[in-house]
Amino acid sequence: MQNKIFFKVLMTFLCLQLLSSCGKSGPAPATFVAEMSLPPSLSSLSNYQASLTLYDNQTNPQTPIIGPLSLEKINARTWSADAFEVAQGDYVAELKMNVGPIASETAALTTLRQPLMIAIARRTFSFPGGSVATTLSFQPSDFITDMDQDLDGRTNLSEYTANLNPFLNDTDQDGVSDGQDPFPLDINESIDEDQDGIGNGRDNCPLIANPLQQNLDQDRLGDLCDPDRDNDGLNDVDELRLGSNPVQTDSDQDSLIDGLDNCPVLSNLNQADNDQDHTGDLCDLDDDNDGIADTLDNCLLVSNSDQADANRDRIGDECTNDDDGDEILDAQDNCRLMTNHDQLDFDRDGLGNVCDPDSDNDGLTDDDENGLGRDHMQTNPLATDTDSDGILDNRDNCPTISNVRQEDADHDGDGDACDCASHDENIRISFTLCFYRSL
Repeated sequence: MQNKIFFKVLMTFLCLQLLSSCGKSGPAPATFVAEMSLPPSLSSLSNYQASLTLYDNQTNPQTPIIGPLSLEKINARTWSADAFEVAQGDYVAELKMNVGPIASETAALTTLRQPLMIAIARRTFSFPGGSVATTLSFQPSDFITDMDQDLDGRTNLSEYTANLNPFLNDTDQDGVSDGQDPFPLDINESIDEDQDGIGNGRDNCPLIANPLQQNLDQDRLGDLCDPDRDNDGLNDVDELRLGSNPVQTDSDQDSLIDGLDNCPVLSNLNQADNDQDHTGDLCDLDDDNDGIADTLDNCLLVSNSDQADANRDRIGDECTNDDDGDEILDAQDNCRLMTNHDQLDFDRDGLGNVCDPDSDNDGLTDDDENGLGRDHMQTNPLATDTDSDGILDNRDNCPTISNVRQEDADHDGDGDACDCASHDENIRISFTLCFYRSL
């Protein structure tokens, strides 16, 4: 909304040059009324001065014929000027608006000791002569306000209203001209990269606009650029991943700040961590870190990726004291994974008979001894010399028939005492015995 200010200028034209004869007279006295409708940038000002200059639009529109005349403010709407006379004709009226000298108004303007033009308006008008009042009307579009006295990129008007020195292109003397300086009155600030109105030197987030400068933990970083807003030692990204509160230092209220709590979302003051992986057991999905989730692990606190369970009691062998369930603790059991209440150990080698591959320790495995040997007879897995001929079963070419001399005429590995080969000329056992052995 444009404020309209009416300036009433009573201009009485007096003789400025005496006429050569008494019968001659000068132009008739006349009255001018200057009517101004100001643009918004000027309408809020109250302490400016106005001056008026007239130019002859016909003979020399560049040379003033009257003025500049200072307009004296009578009241809010009425101004008066020094008396002058003007003949009938076409004229250009130039209205200038100035401020100053205003050296006493602000410390920043201590060097402003001369008037400063902040606006100018020009209008062509015709004066009919005589005593008829003539109105000079100035519209907002007539005013020009882009004067820049110090060539710093800011107009005189903007510098005046911002308390800057329009005659000095760097008011705060920080090496950056007022037109380029977002803080022209602050010698310590001249850059505002995020354009939030806070200079980089004071901005707690210089690259992210945050005019409110919110800072929960009161450190040097504002909340918008602080990776750990609550300063609890756990960054906000990790807190969101874990489900803790990024703006609360102790999310689970267990008296341990989140950055030091191995389970920040569940209260666990004892901080138990079985596998020492820095994730507390209470919120660790694999307490023994064996790759088997706790919900499926038959041994929660002891690593056993093979999930071995000899007695199938759903308790893994690695975390039970009696893997085979024979009521003999593993530490004393000579067959930890096979039930053997009697704990028999024929060869006394520390392995019970039921789990010892060679119960008599004769060099032949129990499986070999329980099968048909070279004499087509089974040897005794609990006797080192089944035929008692003084030769261990694993070296005896007839382990079930005594043959101390170990004769083997055909050198086929079977002693003559038990050789049933048809080509053996020195066979010493009956055909009937061989027949039955072959069955």
